[in-house]
Amino acid sequence: MMMDRPEWLGDFCVETAPTPAVVVLFGAGGDLAKRKLFPSLYQLFCAGLLHRDSRIACCLRSGEGFREKIRA
Repeated sequence: MMMDRPEWLGDFCVETAPTPAVVVLFGAGGDLAKRKLFPSLYQLFCAGLLHRDSRIACCLRSGEGFREKIRA
């Protein structure tokens, strides 16, 4: 019996639609989060691999200027 070939989206195999999720980032004010994690999450969202109703919760020591730092 031959199975149907799954759909491909970019380099990812998409067999089912993404479901809403909550992603919790500890140390979200750090350099790794700014350089790697936030751009990766954004790319997942743009590629349709992160559900629109998903939420990202960020935990950091000081919230002062956090939004400005991420936008930069």
